Amino acid sequence: MTDKQKAIKKAYDEITAQAAKIYGNDWTYSDLMKFSRFTKLEKAMQKSIYKMYKEIRGLIDSDLNIAYLESATKEVDTLSEYGLRLAGIKKVFDAKAAIEVPFGGVVWYERLGQNADDVLVDLSNTIRSGIYNGVSYSNMTKELQGIFGSDKVLNDTIARTETRRVISVGQTDVLDKVPESVGLMKKWVSVKDERVRSSHQSMNGKTIPYDEDFVTPLGSKGKAPMQLKGPNVKADVINCRCIMRSVIP
Repeated sequence: MTDKQKAIKKAYDEITAQAAKIYGNDWTYSDLMKFSRFTKLEKAMQKSIYKMYKEIRGLIDSDLNIAYLESATKEVDTLSEYGLRLAGIKKVFDAKAAIEVPFGGVVWYERLGQNADDVLVDLSNTIRSGIYNGVSYSNMTKELQGIFGSDKVLNDTIARTETRRVISVGQTDVLDKVPESVGLMKKWVSVKDERVRSSHQSMNGKTIPYDEDFVTPLGSKGKAPMQLKGPNVKADVINCRCIMRSVIP
């Protein structure tokens, strides 16, 4: 079991234990609403969920730092193979700056916070509705399992997208330091399978000068596939697996 799975399981166990107390007391919906019982339950759930998301944020942040540094180091090594040695290049590595770049106006960990609040609403509504409608504890836990198995809890989409983005930034942070005299080029490379979005199939193999921006059929622009900007950037970037490769003449 991974650290993230452990954090999620712990929160799930704590919340189902709270729900079990309600069922153990055989409270009706009216009973639940008395004496701030439901408010206390919501506060307990909030504590569990926020702690879980704090742990998940720490795990993702650690993975992003590693991904950025590995990417930047790999690009330095690639350039070295072509005889290009950038003195002091590792001093410009700035994983923190790369990790905190907003996407769609929101930094990734702010999206985690939004997910945490959404999950709390879902949990609260599920338990409240379940008690009101006489849902059994067994069926209640199944509904809670569904919430805890959702991407709002797992946050896999955020983790995947942000990992690919910081890998891209690590790469371009190095390439930005290559002298113009080298005449560096760059190529858009897709995975070339059936899952590649149609707007990126036509981008595969497109090679342009490094200091120019790629422009997708959807109108997004940027120095690399995972660094695009524009009104349709979410459609271009979320779950994108395309990469940019440096091309040295």
